Amino acid sequence: MSIKTWFVVSLLGAGVWLAMVGTPHPHEPARAGIDIVWAVSKPHGTFRLSGRFVIRGLDGPFEANVSNHDPSLTITHVEVPPGLYSLTLDEGFQLALTSAGPASSDAVEIVPASLMSPNPLLILAQAGRSAPAAIGLGVRSEEPDGTATCIN
Repeated sequence: MSIKTWFVVSLLGAGVWLAMVGTPHPHEPARAGIDIVWAVSKPHGTFRLSGRFVIRGLDGPFEANVSNHDPSLTITHVEVPPGLYSLTLDEGFQLALTSAGPASSDAVEIVPASLMSPNPLLILAQAGRSAPAAIGLGVRSEEPDGTATCIN
């Protein structure tokens, strides 16, 4: 084999090696995500949840604690391996309502809320997708009949 032929073969081999380094191995585990929403806007204001969630894998060893005490945070994305998870909202959570309207833009009120969804909540995280953690919180309204509003 001439030196010129060896050089071309070596470049082709290096190109294949570089292409293999840059692409994920077919046996690498795919990633999924769980999105925890901390703020929801409603016509009468924005509800913000503060507290701690514990995410546990039911298909394998995974556990994460996710908390929020930052009033500007609206969503937390947690990368997880695909599978089934339990999401538990710890006791002691708070729900704050920031009233809508220019006169009350800074008015924040802690509102009594009840957990309306199962706790723990089961979530199926699929490869390449984000699964929303859709918890439900019930809040008493100011209506005379005392109806509850569900906040997701």
